[in-house]
Amino acid sequence: MRTPREEGFRMPAEWGPHQATLMAWPTRKALWGAVFEQAKEDYAAIARAIAGFEPVIMVCNPGEALEVRDHCGAGVEALEIPIDDSWLRDSGPIFVCDQRGQVAMVHFRFNA
Repeated sequence: MRTPREEGFRMPAEWGPHQATLMAWPTRKALWGAVFEQAKEDYAAIARAIAGFEPVIMVCNPGEALEVRDHCGAGVEALEIPIDDSWLRDSGPIFVCDQRGQVAMVHFRFNA
């Protein structure tokens, strides 16, 4: 089996063109402690600012979409998927592309 790199795929730079911004809603009160509600306000402010320029998809736990919409507004799409943390860099999908413009997702094992 060939790797994505061997197939001509690469991970684009973070600042490169993309179709949308993917974020995750703060979900673990134990992680955030006393600043849990403030974290939600801050994430919502960031999402609203980005949504002025491109689509934003906010991953949230099932049952939290209404809270996301209330905080972020109609310009942010809530996507209910079970999550444990709001740091998608470690747990979210990784997209790669090739020179023909094809996009694929890769799976890796995050070992934290």
